[in-house]
Amino acid sequence: MVVNILDEQAAKILRNGVSPLVQIRFEKQQTLFFYAELPQEIANGFWIRRSDQTGWAYFPIVKGKLTEIPLGAGVYDIVIDWPTFGKRQQSFSNDGGKG
Repeated sequence: MVVNILDEQAAKILRNGVSPLVQIRFEKQQTLFFYAELPQEIANGFWIRRSDQTGWAYFPIVKGKLTEIPLGAGVYDIVIDWPTFGKRQQSFSNDGGKG
């Protein structure tokens, strides 16, 4: 679960182009319970695939609800669909345009 345990600096890093890829490994068949939220931002959803395959499946995220997916043994790639991924935060000074 990716949730508010991340501090604000970590949240800024995720929004500024750091890969949203997460990898998990299951030793046996299990159910994945997944949810992703940062301070002031809930992920739209996530893509998941077994790392030795090419096809991705997309699952939307609903606020406050875990998504349940039964998965077999193996390594899985998860890419979180953050609304602001790759959108750098900009700041502008108020120096009146003096250079």
